Amino acid sequence: MGWSSEGEKQLGERRDRTATMLLSLLSGYVSRVRAAVRASLTEDYTPHQVAASFAIGTFICMLPTLGLGFGVFVILSFIFRSLNKLALFSTGVIFNPALKSGVWVVSLAIGFVVLGPVEGFSIGDTPTLADGTAIVVRLVFGSFVLAVPTAILGYVLMYRVVVAYKQRQLPMVEGAVEGAVQELEERETQRTHDER
Repeated sequence: MGWSSEGEKQLGERRDRTATMLLSLLSGYVSRVRAAVRASLTEDYTPHQVAASFAIGTFICMLPTLGLGFGVFVILSFIFRSLNKLALFSTGVIFNPALKSGVWVVSLAIGFVVLGPVEGFSIGDTPTLADGTAIVVRLVFGSFVLAVPTAILGYVLMYRVVVAYKQRQLPMVEGAVEGAVQELEERETQRTHDER
């Protein structure tokens, strides 16, 4: 019985140390995210730079890049220092793979409507290599048609959000980030106090 309670005590201590370490890592991550969000929405970047970065990311995410969009983001962020990396990369989270599959379906439909059907191919058929080029052309065309207005809309919306934030018309954004960080810090303080 003594070994069991001692083993449980060691397991509990190990679990507490692991939880403390994870909370510390999470707190550091949240602090970095908070700093990046503040830098992104404050004087480091103009509303135009943030909105343009978001629009560029939206445009790239709407294209059938087959996973290469992230690499394009990295290259663009090194070439153009005025791009807001947070706004650019956040579009990859918004246009996640589940959403992109729907975008591709709509893009393909637009391509078929505007460019016409592929001869000898209908929905439900298994495409051949000969059909592949014509189908890809329709997908890319439809993606461009969909990407342009979506990027413009993304620019307008993000510009308005940044301007409103800078004018303190969106205190809830900062308040939410501050509240989450404060809660994590309080939990860490309480956990440290409980361990003593």
